[in-house]
Amino acid sequence: MATIDPLCSVDECFACMGGHCRKLTSSYGGNKCPFFKTPEQVKAERKKTVERLKRIGRENLIVAYMPDRKDRL
Repeated sequence: MATIDPLCSVDECFACMGGHCRKLTSSYGGNKCPFFKTPEQVKAERKKTVERLKRIGRENLIVAYMPDRKDRL
């Protein structure tokens, strides 16, 4: 039996695509999703993450888990 991603009504959420959440596997019973982030928030968080990983000398994690960020090393 195929699983269907929960419905997503917030088009500006980074995980919402075609009315379905690409990140979650269950809904919150009509409650506001605690993981909602705008694309701008996601971009800012990723930037902070990359900066922190560089500061602590863990560039290897950027390469392993953020392949689109390799050019920023």
